Amino acid sequence: MKVNRSATMLIEEAQATWKARSKPPPPSDVKEYFGSQRRRYGSRRIAASLKIGRYFVRKVMKREGLRAIALKRFTPQTTDSKHGLPVCPNLLQTSANALTANGKVFVGDITYLRLAGGKFCYLATLQDKFTRRIVGWKVGTRMTAQLIIDIFTQAKRRGLIGKGAIIHTDRGSQYVERSISKAALSR
Repeated sequence: MKVNRSATMLIEEAQATWKARSKPPPPSDVKEYFGSQRRRYGSRRIAASLKIGRYFVRKVMKREGLRAIALKRFTPQTTDSKHGLPVCPNLLQTSANALTANGKVFVGDITYLRLAGGKFCYLATLQDKFTRRIVGWKVGTRMTAQLIIDIFTQAKRRGLIGKGAIIHTDRGSQYVERSISKAALSR
């Protein structure tokens, strides 16, 4: 079989390069890199960073007893139900308070919104249970009773909360303060 001499040289160069590339680094490099990343990188990230095989890295990590530490994400607490303040009974559990018209039953809640840079802000909403319309909402940097008072005031200014309305929320400390009751009852 006739093969060009240049083709033979190319094949030999490729094989030499492949052998050099496939020769794994010593396990101490993997262990050292794992330590330099404060034990946060797993086999995939170490293999990508060192440009070596993932299965080789995995084998070294298993043999050396190296396990990556997974960071737990911070989730802010939005409900404090273990307060000593008095709470109202759940009026929605009885059939006497069934949904009949808009402006009679409202539900409220607070949720957090993750911002760029790892910070949070809080979104408080008040929804008409019958029409499912958001009748009041406010975004704030702190989860305080004033945030709740502002959404009640907003809904009352629009004339959306009827007389004798039931306002149902989780029993968090922001909703059971006296100032909230005064804001919800004042007309």
